Amino acid sequence: MLFLGNPLMGFSTPSVAPLHLKKSALRKKLKRYFVYLLQCADGTYYAGSTKNIKERIKLHNAGRGAKYVRGRTPVRLVYSKRCGSLGAALRREIAIKQLTRRQKELLIRSQKS
Repeated sequence: MLFLGNPLMGFSTPSVAPLHLKKSALRKKLKRYFVYLLQCADGTYYAGSTKNIKERIKLHNAGRGAKYVRGRTPVRLVYSKRCGSLGAALRREIAIKQLTRRQKELLIRSQKS
């Protein structure tokens, strides 16, 4: 049985769920990496990766994101994909950055379908 808290501090509440279920849920939470594509105010596209898309877009629009985006706000999310690991998200980001503008537009349309 798994105990939450510090037993030395008097917090020894036993966990109810079986350990294997908690590990599975934790793995799913840890595998929350996304690759995303933003459309900037000037019409250009920016690809990036993150664990929290909403917070990342807020940072970009506040001028605290990538240098490329700072002068091109506001930005809007036009594409996102969940990846199983940070490495997978980074590889997908690189692949998207290598696409032509036309290919990026096709990618965006394919997700909307």
